[in-house]
Amino acid sequence: MGLFLLRLPTTIISPQIITQRLQTHVHRNLSSPTQLLHNRPQLPNTRMLHQHLELESSDPKDNPIADDEPSASSEPSDVLRLMDCLHVPVEADTYADLLRECTEKFDIEEGSLIHAHILKSRFSGSDVLLVANRLLLMYVSCGCPDKARQLFDRMPYRDGFSWATMIAGHSDNGQHEKALRLFVEVVESGSMPGVLCFVAALESCTETGSVVLGRCAHGLVLKTGQGSNSTRLVNSVMKFYSTVEPEALAGPMRSCWVARLALYHKLRMFREVIQVFREMRRNGGSRGGKNKTTTSLVLCIVVKTCGRMMDEGEWHGKQAHAIAIKTRLVAYGVVRSRLVEMYSRLGLVDDARKMLVIMDFECWEAMARGLRS
Repeated sequence: MGLFLLRLPTTIISPQIITQRLQTHVHRNLSSPTQLLHNRPQLPNTRMLHQHLELESSDPKDNPIADDEPSASSEPSDVLRLMDCLHVPVEADTYADLLRECTEKFDIEEGSLIHAHILKSRFSGSDVLLVANRLLLMYVSCGCPDKARQLFDRMPYRDGFSWATMIAGHSDNGQHEKALRLFVEVVESGSMPGVLCFVAALESCTETGSVVLGRCAHGLVLKTGQGSNSTRLVNSVMKFYSTVEPEALAGPMRSCWVARLALYHKLRMFREVIQVFREMRRNGGSRGGKNKTTTSLVLCIVVKTCGRMMDEGEWHGKQAHAIAIKTRLVAYGVVRSRLVEMYSRLGLVDDARKMLVIMDFECWEAMARGLRS
């Protein structure tokens, strides 16, 4: 404490200016990449929660002098001790910023000190839920879901983010039974879970093999329409069925496979297209059956992708060609034209010529299109 007293200015500064400078100091430390420590990899669902909370709370107006030179680094608890020494009240935004720094650094010791300061100061107000949610996220991100649960059980008010944080925290830390019990509790309370709750619950259903509960979660996703705008949620549903109930993917769920393939191809994520196609083959989703239109569409996407993979395109493309012959889908003109275009793009003109015996006008157009590119 004496070190801080030696640095105090001799002129009188208003508490409002001190608070503003302290908050600005915290913002500068958080915005500097060199200040972040990555000693512990952040878990996937808690990382999504952290990004979601950042989007809601970020406002450039709160940082009026962000262009100044960054000051010396200090611990969050040091900032609180300085404010106590100056008798400056700590606002909710200051607590939230300090807890955010502890979350990004995975610093459970500093986070616990801030929590103790909040209890000691008997902090209350309209923003108490914001601070409580920050505490929950800090504890689960640092691998302490039990401490977060103790805080969660004592919270008089909870919102969707509070539930999502605890469900994701239990799921990411391997406590899948607790995550599913919380998910059932939030559904029975009448509150509709958000996307993050569904993602964590479906991952816990996958790990525990809870078929009935996973189906119920999928039904709620369809009922609320939340899966239409979340790739992560669609992937969680697909992973659940492919692991727990793979035979379901041979029916109506096949359209989800096609959607994933088309999305990855559009984003030029070609390796992911091949990986999803292999999952389909393992789970029987692309084998010949009644719905050959969907299967031919899958092969067209895969073959088109192989034509754009200059390093491994030839090997994967010939594998897809063999599958087309085995399933007799090579009889489809659209499949043949895609194969010719793929071989032409890869410079394998001889392989393209071998298909001349079964080529039609569309295949000639595809060959010209591939040679042009």
